[in-house]
Formats: sequence, C-alpha cells, structure tokens
Amino acid sequence: MNPFLACLGFFWDPLSQGVHNFLQSSTGGVVSCVWNLAAGGIVTLILLDSRAEELGREMKELTDIRADLLTEIRNGKLDNKGPTQQAKTWLDEQNKIEDRVDKFRVSFQQRGDSSEGCSLLSSYRLCCEAAECLKEVQRLKTQKNNLPLLIQAPPPAVVPLPSSSVSMVGEEETLSEIRRLVEDDEVGIIGIYGLGGVGKTTLLKAINHELHQRGPPRFDLVIWATVSKEGDILEVRPGPDPSSGTTKQGQHHAEDPLPEEVLLLDDLWDKLDLGAVGVPFSTSFIRNGSKIVFTTRSEKVCNEMDAQRKVKVPLLNQASSWTLFCQKLGKGEDQWDPFVRSLAEAVAKKCGGLPITLITVGRAMAEVTSRGEWEEALMALKGIPAAPGDMEEKVLKLLKFSFDRLKDTSTRECLLYCALFPRGWEHL
Repeated sequence: MNPFLACLGFFWDPLSQGVHNFLQSSTGGVVSCVWNLAAGGIVTLILLDSRAEELGREMKELTDIRADLLTEIRNGKLDNKGPTQQAKTWLDEQNKIEDRVDKFRVSFQQRGDSSEGCSLLSSYRLCCEAAECLKEVQRLKTQKNNLPLLIQAPPPAVVPLPSSSVSMVGEEETLSEIRRLVEDDEVGIIGIYGLGGVGKTTLLKAINHELHQRGPPRFDLVIWATVSKEGDILEVRPGPDPSSGTTKQGQHHAEDPLPEEVLLLDDLWDKLDLGAVGVPFSTSFIRNGSKIVFTTRSEKVCNEMDAQRKVKVPLLNQASSWTLFCQKLGKGEDQWDPFVRSLAEAVAKKCGGLPITLITVGRAMAEVTSRGEWEEALMALKGIPAAPGDMEEKVLKLLKFSFDRLKDTSTRECLLYCALFPRGWEHL
C-alpha cells in the first residue's frame, strides 16, 4: 500500500470521529452531517479502494486460519477430542463476518451503477463498512492466537454391537413389542425371557443398534452389560463405570436434572443386586425416564427383578423356520429338487423352531447337495423328536450333529478347547 494512504487511513478515522462528535454536540446534527458528507466524502474517494484491498487480504488470511482450525478439529477426532465451545463460537463469528464481507464486495463492485448524485454518499458508506469489517477480521485473527481448540470428548452415548439381520427372521413382531415398551414412559423395567438359543440376545442387540442409529438420541447414555451365571458383570459397553454419573454431556452433578439412561443386561440367571454392581437404581431412576431391559431364560427371574412388563420370545413357526434354514443353506425357493426339499424340510423340523439350532444345522448342511447325504443326515437325527419336548437335550443332540460334520480333527479340537472357557472369558 502507498505509505501516504496508509498514514492517511491511520489518522483519519479517529480525527473524523472526533470532529463529528464535537460538531454533533456543539452545533447539532445538520452541521455534523455536512462534515461527514464534505470532508469525509473527499477522503473516502482516496481511501475506499485501498481499504477494500486491505480487507480482501485480511479476509483471505482469516479464511486460511479457519481452514487450519477445522483440520485440527478433524485430527482431534482420532484422539477422541472435540472442539471447545469457544472454538465453536469463533467459527460462528467467522461465518458471520465472511457473509458480511461478501455483501461488501458485491456492493463495492456495483458502486458505479448508482446515480452520480448518490455516488459520494455511497462511497462514504462503503468505506465505513470496510473499516468496521476490517476491525472485526483483525479482532478474530488476534483472538484465534489464545483460543483453546480441543477438549476430551465424552464416550459415545451408545456403542453399536454386531447384529445379524438374517437371524431376525420371524422375530419382527417381538422386536416391535420390545421397541414399543422402551419408548413407553410408564414402563421402567422390561424382562425378555425364553429358551436358550431362541434369540433373546439378538433382540437386545437389535434394540441397542436402533438406539445407536436414531437421531437425536432418545437417551443420554445406553450401557450394555453381559452377566455371568454367577451374577458377575463380564462386559460393560461403553467403558465408563455406570455409577460415575458420566453422560455424553459430561459430569452429572446432584443439582442437575437426572440423565435418562438405558441399562441393557444380557443373560441373567438369577436376581441381580443392581446396587452391588454399581447401578444407582432407585425409584427416581425409573421416574426420570431411565430404563432397565434384561434377558433371561426364566420367567421367575423377571418376577424377582420386578419387571413391569415381560416379553416371551417364542419359537419360530414352521414357515419362519424354513426361511431361516434356507438362508443359512444359501438356497432360494427355486433352487430345490422336489425330493431333496422334502428331506431338507424334515431336517429343519427336527430343529424345533429354535433359531440357534436352525442356524447351526443349516450351516453344517450348506454344502450338501445330493439326495443320499440328506438321507444320511435325517437318519443321524432320527432319535430327535420333531415335537417340543426336552429342549436342552434336543439342542445338545443337534449341536453334536453339527460338531460331527466339522471337516477335520483340528477344527473339532479347537472348538472343544474354546468350550472349556466360561462365556465372556478372553482367550487366545
């Protein structure tokens, strides 16, 4: 910039403002207005172009600073960090001044379109606008130097768990009922019960998945906990201790409204003392909209846990059983030899409508194509009644059938080794 223009611009603003204030107080608004239009107009003819040029340079630097800040925020996400409130406010203010400068540029480029009589007044106003914008841009640049950018982000409100949509075959109605109860503000404790392998955990995972997918979130925090047969908590997701009071908004204080939370407990065998495992269970916990949803094999446990609603997970009907069985076989309706299909349907009936056996046996038979192999499989399952009976014995026999069909000894020995460990136990 020309040194003369820079010097003029530096001294003119305070001088012009001082004269304006003096005339305003001494002679009234008319004389001060004349001063603004005369002296101010002459100077703005000299300063306007240089101020517009300086504003463009300063705004370009501010835009680059914003881009660097956003890059830092994106990189911070890798370390589970998020922007501070001060950083968010700075970005909002930067957006506002950017819009304001854009409007100035449009007006500056169109200033020659106005009538000759208004040209001086228009230039004066543009010069004042440029000065105000320049001051705000420089303020934001200075403020950025001392701006705290990142803060440790809280854990996610919901951690998604693996959930197979295929294994939900025939359980859509049950899932819909559980979903309705979770949304019901009058229901605090929900018990899901049924036979082992009937799909209780799959349903609970589906609820967790839906809570993760929806937005905005219905609850402040969703905790998944796997429970052992002895009543110990084997696995908790997400990581924070549920008794710590930490929610996605940060630390909860006694004077704040209680957060709405959902505790998903998988595989209860007996009544669980919630207080003993660090769950701040109380009447207020339920009244404020929090939920406890658990799965168990026993309706008795539902009663002991004071479940306000109980949902029984039924066995699959014949049509749903066949659909799930075919999915695990990898076969469509039009891919069957009629006689082989009748044999496969008989094998599926032996599974008794239990998803875990339909999935296990279906996978074991996935590569079987000949009529003879299906006949052999049906003979191997001959001792298992198709009608409901001792389900535990039936499941063990069907799992044994699947185990015997493993292709090599190493795979069978590996499976037996894994079976030595309790559920939830980490092993190599």
